[in-house]
Amino acid sequence: MFCPGNKFHYQLSCGQQQWKVVPVTLVTTYVVMVTLAVPLVAVPLAVAVAAPALVVALVVVRALVVALMVVRAFVVALVVAPALVVALVVVRALVVAMVVVRALVVALVVVRALVVALVVVPALVVALVVAPVVVAAGLQMLTKHFLRLQPSLLPLPEYVLQL
Repeated sequence: MFCPGNKFHYQLSCGQQQWKVVPVTLVTTYVVMVTLAVPLVAVPLAVAVAAPALVVALVVVRALVVALMVVRAFVVALVVAPALVVALVVVRALVVAMVVVRALVVALVVVRALVVALVVVPALVVALVVAPVVVAAGLQMLTKHFLRLQPSLLPLPEYVLQL
């Protein structure tokens, strides 16, 4: 508090009932010393208090990062594993479909061969059995016809005439 009798002095309390008159220069020096001493004491004190908290915070953050990585691994396992199972089922179905298609192609080749055989065999029978009989019958009819007309004009061999 300010002392009304002297403009250059402050009264400072050193207890509840004792008052002293202190010169202004001492008050100024005290204020400067406290102002300089507070950062010198406060910074190491703040570092001493904050450092363990920072270490704990870094440990907690690291633990959270590890926990997030573990959770991510579980999520990937829970999402990717069913997707892989589905992919394997799809690939297996595609392989089965390819086997079935291949079997169908083989069956079509066999059926085609049977159809060709069913068409070619009768054609061969016609070409090898029926055609010579028809040709021989036709030649025999022509020979008989020409022999009726003029037997001397038809110089056919005897084996043709005997057909």
